[in-house]
Parts: sequence; C-alpha cells; structure tokens
Amino acid sequence: MLRIPLLTHSLRLVPRLAVGAVALLMIACTSPVKLGAQEDEARLKALLPVAGKVSLYICREEGRAGRGMRSTVIVDGTIIGMLLPNMFAHTTVDAGSHSVHLKKEAPVIPSSTSGEHTFSATAGEVVVLWVGVTGQGWGTLTIDDFDTQAEGRQCVAKASLAVIPD
Repeated sequence: MLRIPLLTHSLRLVPRLAVGAVALLMIACTSPVKLGAQEDEARLKALLPVAGKVSLYICREEGRAGRGMRSTVIVDGTIIGMLLPNMFAHTTVDAGSHSVHLKKEAPVIPSSTSGEHTFSATAGEVVVLWVGVTGQGWGTLTIDDFDTQAEGRQCVAKASLAVIPD
C-alpha cells in the first residue's frame, strides 16, 4: 500500500483546525456581551418606577434554543445592550410611544433583525418586554410582551444585567 506521509499528516490536522475555528467563531460572536455592576443589577431588580420617565426592561429568558445567539437590543434607534439567554437590559425613556427591535447574531447563522415591537407607556410606569424563541424552541428569536407583569418580574429577578459594551 502506498502511503503519502505529508497527506496523512495533513488529514489528521483537519479535525483540530475545525474545532479551533468553531471555538474562535463562538468567542468572536459572544465576546461583546458585557455584564453590569452588581450594585446596579441589585438596584434595577427592584423594578422601581423612575419619576417623570418610563423604566424599560428587556429580559431574555433562559432557554436551550438559541443559546449562542447574541441579541443586540435597540430602543428608538439606540443600542441599550447585548443579551444572551438569562440576561436583561434596562433604560429609561420619555412617556409616549416607542419602538424596540433586536439584531440577532449567532455563530454560523447570518445576522438578522427582528420585527419591530411598539409600546406606549406613561411616566412612572415600569415596562418589561420578553425576548425568547417562539414555537417552543423551534421558532425565531423575537421580542414581545410578557403574558403577565409577574412573569416579567420573575425573568428580571433570575437574569443578569447586560450593559452596552465599551
């Protein structure tokens, strides 16, 4: 049997290179997520109203589907944070109508933008929006209202604060 040493050696490197490439891709896609200070997180988890403003929380629930998918949260055209599962972002906005959407990025999958979610709120109101995968994990990553205010509060209580990366 004819053996070509160079070819045999090169073929052994392919699995190692593939694993390394996937690892680098995953690090590159998840590295910009930044956690907020623990003091800020603890204060925000109280979900207290802000005088003269709307206190807006966007909470990405914990789930198996879309774990590697990073979600950039954009409120009225401004990025307020990047989320992975079990994270929340917070901002304050003026009373009135607002729009929120997600830019989704994941290893291997091209990035895309969610549909726009709009809401109206009055000053002193606390709004918590849901980010998750529809269709019991088979659908798409989207943003919507929680079914109840209690579910929104529970999501924020379990999650970590994400802030805008430097």
